[in-house]
Amino acid sequence: MHPYASAGTDRLLVLGGVRFDGEPGLVGHSDADVVAHACADALLGAAGLGDIGELFPDTDARFAGADSLVLLAESARLVREAGWEPANLDCSVVLDTPKLAPHRRAMQTLLSEAVGEPRPARSAARRPSRPQARTHATSPGPAKDRRGLGGDQVEGRQAVRELLMAGRRRVHEVVIAGDADDASGTLTDIVELATELRVPLRRVGAGKLAALARSEAPQGVVAKAAPLDEVDLDRLAQRATGGGAAPFLLALDGITDPGNLGALLRTAECAGVTGVVLPRHRAAHITPTVAKAAAGAIEHLALALVAGLPAALSRLGELGVWTVGLDMGGEPIDRLSLADEPVALVLGAEGRGLSRLVRERCDVVSAIPLRGRLGSLNVAAAGAIACWEVARRRQPTTG
Repeated sequence: MHPYASAGTDRLLVLGGVRFDGEPGLVGHSDADVVAHACADALLGAAGLGDIGELFPDTDARFAGADSLVLLAESARLVREAGWEPANLDCSVVLDTPKLAPHRRAMQTLLSEAVGEPRPARSAARRPSRPQARTHATSPGPAKDRRGLGGDQVEGRQAVRELLMAGRRRVHEVVIAGDADDASGTLTDIVELATELRVPLRRVGAGKLAALARSEAPQGVVAKAAPLDEVDLDRLAQRATGGGAAPFLLALDGITDPGNLGALLRTAECAGVTGVVLPRHRAAHITPTVAKAAAGAIEHLALALVAGLPAALSRLGELGVWTVGLDMGGEPIDRLSLADEPVALVLGAEGRGLSRLVRERCDVVSAIPLRGRLGSLNVAAAGAIACWEVARRRQPTTG
């Protein structure tokens, strides 16, 4: 049993990696994410390795308030090192409030990313050394990368057209609704590009396309492509060869709303951002909804996934990148003194803003001056203003 935290504390309720703003948090190990804890204990127990209390004792200051998804990922790593491969993990949560149904997919995604994808067995005939029914495991296989950025399904006319025009990754198939309206001519462009690039093109009914789509409004077109490649963080911090402009990076601290992430990526590309840093856990990656909202920006931005944003910001500092956090209470952003130097703009999650550790790692914290009665902006709107302000101040003067 986990009692609620005392009134007046700033601890929020976290379940399956999803934060529930306005809900009282729980007392317990790390951030008291009981769903992530249950998953970690199930994995560790199946492999005979104990539980999180033994491996990550709450008496150790390193685990006070820690991200439970990080502990879950570490538990999965220990299970693999012990010779087992997680193949299936079931979790049932029963409670009255808050309602979990709207967050189920986000929880599934975050937990799955923490555990990692199952790796194929070395041989189909090879049997595990322990009973498979008891452990839900298969024999260990070769190393495989953790779940990456995504981007293998692109939806929306502008996004699919840009995917084909950019030519940066292989496109396996383009599916178009046969009765889709094409007043703008975009679908015609897509058909011509796919034909020119010899990409298989398939026409289906509207119902079939809707069944294939994973966004709410695919605009009559879905493309299957190779996943986006991750870029190393150190590479993002490097100045372009040939005297190019200094890096202008965008680091996102736990943006979970796909629409906001897509809008931010579109703004970033238009403002001249050279690279984007995303956390591997507790953050949206490139889903079809994100790709559609980004309107093709994902084809032109270098994207890095990092295990933890605070450590990534520290590393950027070592590489000479100046980090500017955007949060309430900071220095007005229009007063910043920015030269043509490497800079990373850091944006916080919807609602809570920058996390404490991320804020502490920023070289300076800035805010957008507000003139009206509302106290905050949507993160996508705030990000657009901040990106263009940084871009404007980095613009070389002439004369």
